Amino acid sequence: MQQTASATPSRQERRVRRTRAMILAGFIQLMQQKPVKDISVRELADLVDINRSTFYLHYQNMTELLEESIAYMNRQFYECFPPKHEDAAKAHFLSPAYLEPYLTYVKEHRRLFRTALRQSAVLHSEEQFRFLFQEVFSPYMARLGIPERERPYMIQFYLHGILAIVELWLEQDCREPVDDIIEMILRYTHTGEAT
Repeated sequence: MQQTASATPSRQERRVRRTRAMILAGFIQLMQQKPVKDISVRELADLVDINRSTFYLHYQNMTELLEESIAYMNRQFYECFPPKHEDAAKAHFLSPAYLEPYLTYVKEHRRLFRTALRQSAVLHSEEQFRFLFQEVFSPYMARLGIPERERPYMIQFYLHGILAIVELWLEQDCREPVDDIIEMILRYTHTGEAT
């Protein structure tokens, strides 16, 4: 009789995850202090108290770590949206149902997002946000009957407006409650007025 693999991670797998999480956290911390190009493996290894050889067991180089950091952020960002079930499909793509999980995730991971925005040229964060915006909101635009040729313009409009609000919010360490930011975004995008 063939044995099935255990769903519980082994001690080794947990150790690998912990080490990678420490490396990622240290990398984010250093990115807040200096440009990515100035971060060395030795500096990162010293910060998280590992040997350089341990770093190279997990990553070939800093570029691979950077790519994984971006991929991780994108996965988490995408997964924070509600599933595309029938009830969700009826909601407007700019509604509390969609904005609340996104902004909550941003607030919980504000260090990572603040770093991504400050180093957007290296991290290509605007391109990543545009791609994710399109993935998340384009299906709902289709359901609302917005012509396909208009969708890229609409995405660009909302992307820059919402990112500007979120960027300012991040710079202020997300002091305003999530509900207040949602209310502002909805008011500005639906009416174009601040009153």
